[in-house]
Amino acid sequence: WRSSYDIDYEMLYQMASYDELWGNSIPQPKFAFTVDYGKTDILVMGKDHSSLKIRCGQIDFVAFKNSTLVDKITNMPNGTATIVGRPQINEYNGNVNVQIMIDDIDIQERTEVIKKPQSLFDLI
Repeated sequence: WRSSYDIDYEMLYQMASYDELWGNSIPQPKFAFTVDYGKTDILVMGKDHSSLKIRCGQIDFVAFKNSTLVDKITNMPNGTATIVGRPQINEYNGNVNVQIMIDDIDIQERTEVIKKPQSLFDLI
């Protein structure tokens, strides 16, 4: 079921592509997401290991230079995160993707393991 209020990848891409509109007293729109993550969805980045990426489907949630968050999430490798962030376009090695810059995050531990679908048939 899909309501008219669902936000999908294409909508986030469109919002991120209007980056020239934000600034000069016009704030960039922020969105709230609740995502379940596991250890394999977490990537610690940077020379000093202070940056973080949480992969959720097609979208990466990223935080740079935030060693407190990196420590917290690596100590809770299975959790549910409520994230408030801003969509941006990330271009790297010829790939263009939407990423969400994390402005605020709340992490709760999740004890049960979420089974991710291996194929389309697992969703049926």
